[in-house]
Amino acid sequence: MTALRLATLLTLTLTTPLIGCDDKGGDSSEGEGEGEGEGEGEGEGEGEGEGEGEGEGEGVAYAGSLVVANLDTNDMTTCTGLVSLSGASSIDCPDCDLGIAFDSSSVDNTDCEYGLSTLYSTEYSVTGVLFYESYNSGRFSNAAIVEYAYDYDGYLYYSRTLIAYKSDYYNDSSLQVELSGDVLVFSGNDWTQQPALFEDDCVGANDSSATEAFPAGLTAIYAEDDLHCNGSRQDIFEIGMTAGSTVQITVDTIAAGTAFDPLFVVYSPDECLMIEADDNFDCTHPPTNYQCSSWEYVPEADGTWWVAVDNRGSCVDTDGSGTGEYSITVNGASATLIEDDRAVFVPNNISGSIAPE
Repeated sequence: MTALRLATLLTLTLTTPLIGCDDKGGDSSEGEGEGEGEGEGEGEGEGEGEGEGEGEGEGVAYAGSLVVANLDTNDMTTCTGLVSLSGASSIDCPDCDLGIAFDSSSVDNTDCEYGLSTLYSTEYSVTGVLFYESYNSGRFSNAAIVEYAYDYDGYLYYSRTLIAYKSDYYNDSSLQVELSGDVLVFSGNDWTQQPALFEDDCVGANDSSATEAFPAGLTAIYAEDDLHCNGSRQDIFEIGMTAGSTVQITVDTIAAGTAFDPLFVVYSPDECLMIEADDNFDCTHPPTNYQCSSWEYVPEADGTWWVAVDNRGSCVDTDGSGTGEYSITVNGASATLIEDDRAVFVPNNISGSIAPE
């Protein structure tokens, strides 16, 4: 279930070598997923090569700008920046309806958060944008793909990410891009992914094998909190474990009207992502879909662990607050909330256009 629903948080990423462009209506190598563009969609591709393109208006100079407004969980603007772009149309992708290779992408406010969907990134070098009225055997229309480059271990790699689309197969992305004549118009929302609590997953996370909610023991730590239903925030708990003690962690819903689908991940003392707990037992108050989460473990050594609780949607949200409420019960260890509503991604409102000069 997790892999499927994570696709709703990410735009689709193309990771094959980039030699030219996919044929319009051809078989694409992008990842499959549903989505409203919730998440950031900035997956790294591993292909090397180049993929720019367009067939119409060869060599025409293009310029434009996008207004990017970072929003909080109440949709209030926290920062506004202007992305300025310049480049020229390309002839290397005859099946694209429009392709623009950028020679400049800059911003006027470095305090704001940007991502590939804003055509500017501090982590990657945005090199171009492609637009297809029909893409991937017609599964997508109005498909916009950002091309970017990044350095890895001293080598320069090129990749692409699908940032906007309409589809009869999936939910339309919340960011939309349209070609009006020869002008590329951007409008809607997307999200800029924030760094994980710890970046290294070391050997990869395992799924929790628990199948029940663990009842609170005599020395259990119990807390209640809430998380926004759009998944943009998470709560971080510090867990103090003792060697040989059985540790049980349960995250459950606490009210019918605020039920949601909770998930939590566990980081070990060496800051490795170790466990993902998801859909382990039926929630006390069921969300619209899926289950609640639990995990049991006996550590071999004393140490400090971390638990990050996330809202994966399926909110009942009777009062329209857009939040879900949960309880966390910890047996056999100490537990302290150290970060409340830590940002997982920053919602952005994006608007603007790129046009011939």
